[in-house]
Amino acid sequence: LTTDSNVAAVYTNRADAIEGEYQEKLVLTTASMNPSTSSTTAPSAPKKITTIKDQLNQMTRDRMREWKAADVPIPRGEIKSTDPHAKLWHLADELELAQLEEKKCWTLCTPPPGARVISTHMVRRVKQDSSGLIEKFKSRLIVNGRRMIKGVDYNESPSPVLDATQLRTLLSIEAYKRYRVSTIDIANAYIHAAMEEEVYVRIPARGTGRLNQSLYGSKQAGNNWWKLIDEFLKSQGWKES
Repeated sequence: LTTDSNVAAVYTNRADAIEGEYQEKLVLTTASMNPSTSSTTAPSAPKKITTIKDQLNQMTRDRMREWKAADVPIPRGEIKSTDPHAKLWHLADELELAQLEEKKCWTLCTPPPGARVISTHMVRRVKQDSSGLIEKFKSRLIVNGRRMIKGVDYNESPSPVLDATQLRTLLSIEAYKRYRVSTIDIANAYIHAAMEEEVYVRIPARGTGRLNQSLYGSKQAGNNWWKLIDEFLKSQGWKES
């Protein structure tokens, strides 16, 4: 994506602030594009998330700093009661679900007769610091996309990506023109994009619901995110080259 020189100059001169500015504009833009995420969240949701985060962080600080991340077994599927880190994993799972609920990623419901219900699962990992000690227990809810059927559960799945040759070419131009290069990271990018198709999933500890947002693992998640970010960048004055 390219833009005219005036817009380029503005963003080049404000490189240090670009991530915060883009994050703020993206949240506002996605809310206006997708009414399901723009409604007011119940006051209890942020408080619940904060409580879970505090518990998880406190347990990590108090009891886990002597552990090397590589020594922690990663549970797949159900968390066993014999796992010495079971409570931490349960808190990580609950934090993930609470954050997705705050974003209104699904609506719990009874699927209509004959509707397909796709399973989900938690993917867990331990983040570590530079010395290999545990920094964070992290869970992410993933849709089992391999069970989705094209034409039934999704229509489009491809999304453009930047390959190594394009990246090297872009960086060479940036270096020659002496531009400043900045990068941004959109947290949980996919869930900002609305789910266009009617997709029902089985959610751990919650039940069955219809997806409002594009969860990771769903076949169309990348495509939905690309369409959203493409529309957003164009709304900010950027043009495809």
